[in-house]
Amino acid sequence: MLSVLGFLIILGPLVVVHEFGHFIFAKIFGVKAEIFSIGFGPRLWGKKFGETEFRISAIPLGGYVKLLGEELEAELTPEDRKRALQFQKTWKRFFIFFGGPLFNFLFAIVVFMAILVIGEPQIASVVGRVTRGSEAEKAGFLSGDQILTINNVPVRQFREVAIAVNESPEKPMQFQVLHP
Repeated sequence: MLSVLGFLIILGPLVVVHEFGHFIFAKIFGVKAEIFSIGFGPRLWGKKFGETEFRISAIPLGGYVKLLGEELEAELTPEDRKRALQFQKTWKRFFIFFGGPLFNFLFAIVVFMAILVIGEPQIASVVGRVTRGSEAEKAGFLSGDQILTINNVPVRQFREVAIAVNESPEKPMQFQVLHP
């Protein structure tokens, strides 16, 4: 159940951003957006803002923006024809259709930049499990020990400990450790 929930939490923002790309380009070019839906199937919730109904639907595996003129057989007034998708110039239709993937691409860049600014979690320089008979046990390490320095060089991440140990495995090393 958690996997399904996690999938929907990841999919939701991607769908919203994608459909917003289509929606915003339609609005820029004067095409009427009748429905902006997250999900498919029966409507669970909806509210109309301006000429567009924003809704959440029952099947949360995607979404859509219903634009005026998508149904080719629908009868349109002369005023509606000006705002219908099918009567827009080809380059405008291209940008309306391309808006979804474009916004997903831009969203990926923003997420990547946020990860670079915020950083990603690192494993701390804390001893996990000490195996019987191991070199760590012989050196006196205990589970939960925090390694502060190696040969008087401060370390904060496990990666730094691994690099220091692997650089000179045969040389004696001096560790400063904080016991829990």
